[in-house]
Amino acid sequence: KALEAYQEAPEEPGAEKCIPMLKREDIRKEAAGFSNDFFAPFLQVLHSTSSKTPDEIRNICNIYNFNPDLKRVCMTLQLQNAGEDKEELRELIARLRNLLNADKYFLIYSHNFVSVFLLYPLADQDLDIITKSYALSTSLFKELESRFSLRIGISSAHFGVETIAVSFEESFKAITG
Repeated sequence: KALEAYQEAPEEPGAEKCIPMLKREDIRKEAAGFSNDFFAPFLQVLHSTSSKTPDEIRNICNIYNFNPDLKRVCMTLQLQNAGEDKEELRELIARLRNLLNADKYFLIYSHNFVSVFLLYPLADQDLDIITKSYALSTSLFKELESRFSLRIGISSAHFGVETIAVSFEESFKAITG
């Protein structure tokens, strides 16, 4: 829904400044199809080597309608046999969207993985958030394991713009050890 609203939003002057390497019209084209490149600016934020300032990160988050001020746990699902076949990744994304509560997550994907930021109110306790997220990851794994060869990793609870990359990296470390 947020993506559709973004796609239909009128052009705003200076929008290109928010994502210098990808113009707004290019985002619309990528969003229309299935492309790993659509999330490139957001994925760039997720790498700890990114030299983006908190304001730049917040601007990118706003473009993707991602609220960095909510508490979050990042859950990453990594396909083990995906290769270059996008069909398995498409199917995994569709199944996840059907299984997850639409208001409480932000999903990104690239090549052989899907990362889901599970979003929670600031008032929720970290231990409760981690417990809920772990239970959800276990439930998803049981639901998906008959169709997909995958590994799932989850991060600890985080909030704030400065910890988006940390939660993403923790979920990958949980997979790779």
